[in-house]
Amino acid sequence: MTNEGSSPTISLGSLEIFKGVMDNLVEGVYVVDTLRRIVYWNEGAAKITGYTRSQVLGCRCGRDLLAHTDPQGILLCERDCPLEKALRDGIHTEYEAMMQNSAGYQVPVLVEVMPIRSRQGRIVGAAQIFRDHTRFRETADRLSQMKRVAMEDPVTHLGNRRRVETVLQARIREFERYGLSMGVIFADINNFKLINDTFGHDVGDRVLEDVASAFRQTVRKIDTIGRWGGDEFVCVVPHTDGEELDVLAERLRVNVRRLQIDLDENRRIRPSLSIGTATIRPGDTTDSLIARADLAMYENKRLVKAACYVRVNTDA
Repeated sequence: MTNEGSSPTISLGSLEIFKGVMDNLVEGVYVVDTLRRIVYWNEGAAKITGYTRSQVLGCRCGRDLLAHTDPQGILLCERDCPLEKALRDGIHTEYEAMMQNSAGYQVPVLVEVMPIRSRQGRIVGAAQIFRDHTRFRETADRLSQMKRVAMEDPVTHLGNRRRVETVLQARIREFERYGLSMGVIFADINNFKLINDTFGHDVGDRVLEDVASAFRQTVRKIDTIGRWGGDEFVCVVPHTDGEELDVLAERLRVNVRRLQIDLDENRRIRPSLSIGTATIRPGDTTDSLIARADLAMYENKRLVKAACYVRVNTDA
């Protein structure tokens, strides 16, 4: 009974009622004493780990039981144990980990660890609450894979046009906010249509793959190179001026020119590039920057008239 206008109170009545509530949680819950011996283990913990209450009560968690590791696979019991920090320093911790179940498999879990204090404020134990994170991890992995596929060219495994545009827009915003310089290289494989028409698309794909490999070996880690479409490639080069950009473009051209793709003992292909560059200017957009580099590329193609050629061994 409560007086009218007063706040109702809820009494747990007994420890058994409290345990009944805890055993109906989806989350796993266990409690350790100051010696890290398990003194409470709920049904959620049993379902996630496969260990029954009778198997774990009185045991110490650690290398031989649960064996929590961080995402890098380092055993937390030996380096930075959250339960130990809760018992020693009263630190409340939340983290992701891998937990070993009774079958020896690693289960991804979300974990919360907190100290348990007496009425006098003394630490008398610690509680760990954990949730099976498998479905979330699987969903996150699938989403990551879908995003990667959506941003990757299937032939060269470079970024695709969408990926290049995304990076380019970010670099343009950096220029607008902080004045950070950047440039674009636009490259086109000479006579690529002739390769496809003469030898088929399988050979054309091989040329694209080898050119992409030469690009990867030439650019810096902070540069982003991708297939713009067909036989065209775009490289976004941050923190560069026009002279540095031209040096990188020339290095790309030379490294691709060194490629030699042997079809058989009598035929080989040596691809070449036509390249144009453009550095960012105030007011530039993705379209204007690409268009300027594209125009420079076509001008160089017209002047140099570089060509991919097929060598045929006439002595064969």
